[in-house]
Amino acid sequence: MAFWNKEKPQAVKTPERSEADYRKEIRKLKDDIADLKHEKKITEEDIKHMVRIREERIEVENEKKNLERDRKQQEAIAKVKDEYRDKLEARLHKEVENMKSMYSEILGRLPTIEVAQTHNIEETRGTAKK
Repeated sequence: MAFWNKEKPQAVKTPERSEADYRKEIRKLKDDIADLKHEKKITEEDIKHMVRIREERIEVENEKKNLERDRKQQEAIAKVKDEYRDKLEARLHKEVENMKSMYSEILGRLPTIEVAQTHNIEETRGTAKK
């Protein structure tokens, strides 16, 4: 239909249908609506489920990353502690060696003194119990 044609549009004639036909069509349309609502509900639940799974997967991945980071930190701390302990032990051994050499030097300078040992100190004092 063109804009310049001002004739009245002709009515489209539909075939005559009975009330039963309309009721069948209404019932069919209501069934279609119910099916579509059901499909929509199932689709929404699927989407929610997929989102939940995705969130859980992200959470697990974050947990793994955190655990890996913590493990690396623990390894680094253990390494530093081991290095410190090794340095401390080396220093301790060095000090022990220095002390041994110092005492041996001191003992080397002292005169040798021989002391007679007695078997029972109380006998030498004269207070032995009989």
